[in-house]
Amino acid sequence: MSTHTSQSGTRVFLWLLGLTLVALAGFIVYVATRDGGGGSGTLAPGLKDDDHVRGASSSALVFVEYSDFECPACLAAQPALRSLYAEFASTTIFVYRHLPLSQHKNAELAALASEAAAKQGKFWEIHDALFDNQREWAGIPNDQALSYFVKLAEGLTLETVRFAADMESEELRARVKRDADEAARIGVRGTPTFYVNGVQLKVKSFDDLRTALLQGVATSTAP
Repeated sequence: MSTHTSQSGTRVFLWLLGLTLVALAGFIVYVATRDGGGGSGTLAPGLKDDDHVRGASSSALVFVEYSDFECPACLAAQPALRSLYAEFASTTIFVYRHLPLSQHKNAELAALASEAAAKQGKFWEIHDALFDNQREWAGIPNDQALSYFVKLAEGLTLETVRFAADMESEELRARVKRDADEAARIGVRGTPTFYVNGVQLKVKSFDDLRTALLQGVATSTAP
């Protein structure tokens, strides 16, 4: 084979590789929003008194996320979500609901840790810490994960004895199960799954989340 033919073949290969990587990147963004199956499109239940919320104190716009602290796709969504929390803080109520998936061995334990922190008023602080440190505790043995979560709680200046005891309580286990059962009831099978005002979003990229909120704000403020 001549040098010219070899160089030409290399250019074609690199061009095809570039196209493949672009397509793959788009696919990864889509897959990054799903861990498991989709939902049925059934309306999500309205706000509850004990929902974990941030953002506006009252609003016509409610954004609900069903999520799993050990889910890689949920971790991938965090930068986009945190940007939304800041941009729409005055117009939107953001709600976190639990859906720990069975394939994630520490997901339920992490959900219990978040509920134990919520008992001391620091749900969102441990929410962020769990995702920021997911790669350190995901998949490790349960007893090690429990010790890790207690250390996280200590770093958040929580009362760790109370925190550990609350993680063992049936009350908090029932609280996590309620969210998961609710998700199953409305057909949510994968995480993260998002709703705006009860309607499930069909997300192909994280930009779709912002678009949905912009449209929701425009609709809720229209005369």
